[in-house]
Amino acid sequence: MKKIIIVLFLILVVSFVFASAESDSLIAKLKSESESEKAVTLLDLAQIYLYRNTDSALEYSKQSLELSRKHKVERTECKALKIIGSAYSQMQEFQEAEEILFEGLQLAIERKFEDIIPEFNFRLGNNYEYSFNYEKALKYYILAEQAWTKSDQLVDVAGINKSIG
Repeated sequence: MKKIIIVLFLILVVSFVFASAESDSLIAKLKSESESEKAVTLLDLAQIYLYRNTDSALEYSKQSLELSRKHKVERTECKALKIIGSAYSQMQEFQEAEEILFEGLQLAIERKFEDIIPEFNFRLGNNYEYSFNYEKALKYYILAEQAWTKSDQLVDVAGINKSIG
């Protein structure tokens, strides 16, 4: 038992070191990028911090959203909305998360970002699940699963099946 705890601790430390190094390199990268490139790098940072430091993830994704709107980079704007919504959901601000996620879903539908639409459905499913609205959660999980199955994204289908239970 003691060996298992030590191994788990070492895995945790190593993963933290790699994540820290990755975020440090992305922060350094920001200094030399154009504003539209910064929007993408800020999204990468937001994704790293989403489940470790939600406040930082929210700040990075809001900066990305602002830059992507300024430079009319709609795909990045859409992804920023997805992370902002997810951050609000992690912070248990479910109504705010729902509004942001629906805004992003609408943009993805309008721009025909077929690869991003199921991600929004999945995040909406998560938001409803976290707020104990299981009927709506199931509806959005099924929409995501159908889209991912149709496009042969088997890893995503496995993840959705885990969420559906």
